[in-house]
Amino acid sequence: MLFLEVIKEIARVGGYVATGLYTLAAIAQLYYPLWRLGRLGVADPEEAVGLRPARPWFDLKLALLLSLIAFVPFIFGHHWFWTQGIELLRPGAGMRFSPALPKDPLTLVLTHFLGVALPEEVFYRGFVQPRMRAAFLTRRWRILGADCGWEIPLTSAIFALGHFAGEYDPMRLGPFFPGLVFGWLRARTGSVYGAIIFHALSNVLSAFLWACYR
Repeated sequence: MLFLEVIKEIARVGGYVATGLYTLAAIAQLYYPLWRLGRLGVADPEEAVGLRPARPWFDLKLALLLSLIAFVPFIFGHHWFWTQGIELLRPGAGMRFSPALPKDPLTLVLTHFLGVALPEEVFYRGFVQPRMRAAFLTRRWRILGADCGWEIPLTSAIFALGHFAGEYDPMRLGPFFPGLVFGWLRARTGSVYGAIIFHALSNVLSAFLWACYR
C-alpha cells in the first residue's frame, strides 16, 4: 500500500515520469507474487497464482456471460449517476451525455488488459486471495458453484484501498464491489483468466463511457 502511495504521489508530475512509474507498479504487481512464491518453495508459482487455467474456454465464456448480465444495468446506472446522482453529493457537478470515443482506443484496450487487469488480478486474486483463504477456512459458503469465504471481501477491501491510496477520494473505494465479482471468478474457475477478462472489459467500458460525458 505504501509502495502505491509513493508511486502515485511522484506520478503527479505527469508525462513520461508517470508512465514509467505506473509501468513499474504493474511489473511489481505481476512479478512479485511469482518471485515470492518461488522463494517460499512453491514448485510452480504460475499455477499457484492461477495463470495455468484448466478450462480456458470456460473462463472466457463465464467472463463474457457476466459482462452481458452486468454491463447493461451499469450503463444505465452510470448515466443516471453522472447526470443526476452526483448532484446529491456535489451540487453543480452533473454532466451531460455527449457521445465520443476516448483518445487512442486501441492503446487504451491493450493497456487495460495487459497493464492493469493482468498484474492486478495476479497480485490480488492470484496471490493475496489464496493467502487470505488459508487464514479464513472456518466459515465457507457455496455461491453459484464457487467455494467462498471471507477472503473474497477482505481481498476486495485491500484492492479498493490500493486504488484509494495516494488519491484519497472516497469514490476510489468503488472498486470494492467489482472486486467481489473478480474474487468469485477466481474461486469458481481456479484461475485468474476470467477475472482478468471481466476486469479489463469493465475498465474499457468505463473508459468509453467516461469519454461520453462533459
